Amino acid sequence: MLDLTPYVRVVEDEEGQRATICTVCETVHGDARENFKLFCLVYERDPVEVHAEFAPDKEWMIYREFYCPGCGTQVEVEATPPGMPILHDVEIFELTGG
Repeated sequence: MLDLTPYVRVVEDEEGQRATICTVCETVHGDARENFKLFCLVYERDPVEVHAEFAPDKEWMIYREFYCPGCGTQVEVEATPPGMPILHDVEIFELTGG
């Protein structure tokens, strides 16, 4: 129905319910209106592990990696200040005709 990332897709079942799934293993990552990242395994990485010479200070930014709990595929990454709630980048909601 709609790709949110290369590895997360919104699908609709026979009853019209929409969910996000992993495109690799089809593990459900919750209702499509919810933040799919909340259903993932999360690893907070020190930027120096990725950019040794040009890394920002981990006191003001970390990389948060999100992995499918079914198959371990990395499905998303965000750069955020430490302690910041998980970002909800894409919100899916239903439009009603009028």
